[in-house]
Amino acid sequence: MKLSIDTTNKTIQVEGQVNLLEFTEALERMFPKGLWKTFKLETNTVVVWSNPVQIYPYYPYYPWWTTTTPVLTTSGTYTLTGEEQTSWTLASGVYNVEI
Repeated sequence: MKLSIDTTNKTIQVEGQVNLLEFTEALERMFPKGLWKTFKLETNTVVVWSNPVQIYPYYPYYPWWTTTTPVLTTSGTYTLTGEEQTSWTLASGVYNVEI
């Protein structure tokens, strides 16, 4: 499944046919708490691919999420350890994703 996700305009483009169950499950993983429901699905479009992000099932990091409150660890490095310790927001941009 190939997607182009525009977090600035809140649109998702799909290249080719996709299974609806797989598509909605992927959206739930990438945009928790139903945030994907605020996006619009664009159809009959041609997706221009540049620097695609390869997403594997249960991928731990999505580049369109950023945090405003990193946590300083005891080793002196910053880590992102969870929703209760960080403030997550969508980063603006267009992300080409292959799942």
